[in-house]
Amino acid sequence: MKNNDFYFCGILQKHNQSITFETKKLRRMKRDKSLRCLVLNADYTAMSTITWQMALSVVYKYQNEPLLGVSVVDYYKNEFILATNGHRYPIPAVIVKNEYLRMDNRKVPFSRKHVFVRDKMTCMYCGNVFSSKKLTFDHVVPRALWKGPGTPTNWQNIVSCCFPCNQRKGGKTLKQVNMRLLKRPTAPNCGGYVLGLGPWNRIPQEWEQYIPNHYKDICNGDS
Repeated sequence: MKNNDFYFCGILQKHNQSITFETKKLRRMKRDKSLRCLVLNADYTAMSTITWQMALSVVYKYQNEPLLGVSVVDYYKNEFILATNGHRYPIPAVIVKNEYLRMDNRKVPFSRKHVFVRDKMTCMYCGNVFSSKKLTFDHVVPRALWKGPGTPTNWQNIVSCCFPCNQRKGGKTLKQVNMRLLKRPTAPNCGGYVLGLGPWNRIPQEWEQYIPNHYKDICNGDS
């Protein structure tokens, strides 16, 4: 391992010197699930989020090789880790890749949170907007009637759905229950998606200027 490498395994180490957490801050970090780091592409578009531990590791690992790593755009206010010698290491809130990453051929992973983001927290049957606690997803073609190819749980067959509409539809087809879709579900383009950010997450102040507007409309920290 290079002398400038930082890594995280319960503690961070550099030159065999352990860096321990300030107890009060550690308790706060465990409660604050939103304390992650936003990753920007080289053009400053938001791409994903990572743990702040991983962000620290990457920042210090490539601090002498900037073209291979990332740069810190902003740090969390009043958040830090405390070294045994009393030195405070700020926690990165936003980092930017120094080399542009092409996103043209990348796909958005299928997940419940990405379905909710695609559908803007809206039930695709009744058209009402709900919190994540009051939304589920529904198979447009019921699993029992699915004839393939592949799994019925996919971008083209899953929509956001409120619980009343989900119960009304049950395991039947739309025609059987006289229901209609607001729009046909499709696989989204990677552009405009922040991987790792869900509707139940709150957007830290340090992230706000980089987050797409449609996330600001639906992210409220509702778990």
